[in-house]
Amino acid sequence: MTPAQAVNVGLISCSRSKLDRPAPARELYISPLFRAARLYAERCYGRGKWFILCARYGLVAPDQLLAPYDLTLRQLSCAEREAWGDRVAVELTDRFPAGTVLWFHAGVLYRDAIARVVPHQVRFPLAGLRIGEQLAWYRQRAPAPRQQIVHPMTSLPKLLTDALALLIDVR
Repeated sequence: MTPAQAVNVGLISCSRSKLDRPAPARELYISPLFRAARLYAERCYGRGKWFILCARYGLVAPDQLLAPYDLTLRQLSCAEREAWGDRVAVELTDRFPAGTVLWFHAGVLYRDAIARVVPHQVRFPLAGLRIGEQLAWYRQRAPAPRQQIVHPMTSLPKLLTDALALLIDVR
C-alpha cells in the first residue's frame, strides 16, 4: 500500500463525563476534550474511519448504542490492560489491512495497550500535550463551522417568493 493509498483511522478515547442515559457512543461522552476530538475525527477521518476506545467495550463505532458506565483503563491491572489492548488490536487487524495508519487521540494507557501489538503504522499527534494544549490543538485544526444567524422574518420574503414560483410552475 503506497502512502497515497494508506487508510487513516482515528482512535479517540472515551471520557469519564457521560450522559446519564443510553445514547450512541458519539453522544454519550460529553467532556470538552472528547467533543473536540470527535469533531476533529468526523471531519478528518470520516464515516467508518474513526472509533472510540472504551475501557468497558473495547473498540466502539460512533453510532453504537451504549449505556453509561464507570470504568477506566486506570482501574484495570496491568495484565487486564494488556488483555484489553490485545482484544482491540485483533479487532483493528480484522477490520483494517496492514499499512493502515492509526492516529491515536487517546491517553498513554490506551495508546500503549494497543500500539505495541498492532501491525499497523501508529501516530500520536497529541503525545506530550496537556489537556488545555490538546483543546488548543483541536481548535486550531478543526474550527467550528461558521453559522449564519438569520432572523426568521428576514427569510420570509424569499419563502413567499419561492412558494409563489412553485404555484406558477405547477399551473
